Amino acid sequence: MHLINCQNQQQGDAILAIFNDAILNTTALYEYLPRDRQTIDRWFADKQQLNLPVIGAVDEHGQLMGFASYGRFRPYPAFNSTVEHSIYLHPNYRGQGIGKVLLQALIERANSQQYHCMIGLSMPTIPPASPCTRHWDSRKPADCPRLATNLIAG
Repeated sequence: MHLINCQNQQQGDAILAIFNDAILNTTALYEYLPRDRQTIDRWFADKQQLNLPVIGAVDEHGQLMGFASYGRFRPYPAFNSTVEHSIYLHPNYRGQGIGKVLLQALIERANSQQYHCMIGLSMPTIPPASPCTRHWDSRKPADCPRLATNLIAG
């Protein structure tokens, strides 16, 4: 496995498939209908315009196993240094520690972009007892000097 900076032209279709699996089979997104290609095009354009990462994990064959990103947490000045992160994995690659690797990469990127707090939301179909959530328990100090991470169980 290695990490890449995802690009719409190369990974957009795979990201669309992973998003749509999450929409149809989990409560990870607050959406009920699958996304279309135009939605992914806008999503990538927004990420690029705001200099927000889309980090992907690919296997030895170039298959996208999952991706992670973050965005602004709330549209208020007090939250300018806070981001909310999301990690999505292809169903065939869940439970293999890929989410932890992606989260660590997001923490490093957020740290380099001067963000000081990263918040994640764990929904009921993504139990707080999952290995990734247990590893990044909000009661433990973050392992980076300025960046605090929180996982909030829904």
